Amino acid sequence: MCDILQKKKRCTFKECWIDDEKFKNWIQKVPLNEEMYHCSVCNKDIMCSTYPSRHAATGKHKYHMNYKKIDQNFCHSCMNIKESGRVLFKKSWLEFELFKPWLREVPDDEYSFFCLTCEKIMGARLSQVYRHAESLSHLKAVKAHTSKIIEEDNRIETINMNSSFDERRKYANSRYAMFIEEKKIPLHIAAELLDFFQELNREPEILQSMRMDEIQSFTLIN
Repeated sequence: MCDILQKKKRCTFKECWIDDEKFKNWIQKVPLNEEMYHCSVCNKDIMCSTYPSRHAATGKHKYHMNYKKIDQNFCHSCMNIKESGRVLFKKSWLEFELFKPWLREVPDDEYSFFCLTCEKIMGARLSQVYRHAESLSHLKAVKAHTSKIIEEDNRIETINMNSSFDERRKYANSRYAMFIEEKKIPLHIAAELLDFFQELNREPEILQSMRMDEIQSFTLIN
């Protein structure tokens, strides 16, 4: 009976995981809990009994890896600094497509970052920036901000049906931004789509005549 009730051997964090090519771009230690590890792309703490390779094979992890398109050349040391240390804000983070619309530096504070949408200052740690980007409060703020832009543009369009070219362009930009947010389209894909349809728009009548059922049948044939 004692043998049956005997606890299984604890599975703890392995230091070698940090240097493993398959894990090092996303795995992190969990402070004060050696039985868990943190996945920075899924923003989730996971029991070490679920081996990292098993987690990496899940559909959710693969989706997040594809969505974020994590640069394999990221400085790994920046992703795994001890919690007790302070991290310098890196200007290269401003170039990440996911952060460009709202991430800003904090004047006279090189250890923090500023979210333009939420109007908040937080500690400059790359994992923290990712967590904030995926937080419910930030996503709600982004949606509210985008909705405000749409509402204002609609008001302008209603008041002045003979609006200027710049006003019409702003309205089109805001509609596309809202569409991207609602459909959760990665920004690099959204940019490729925009380029593609601008190319097609050289012959507007062809673009207007395109039909989804014909496109779908063509893909099935090929």
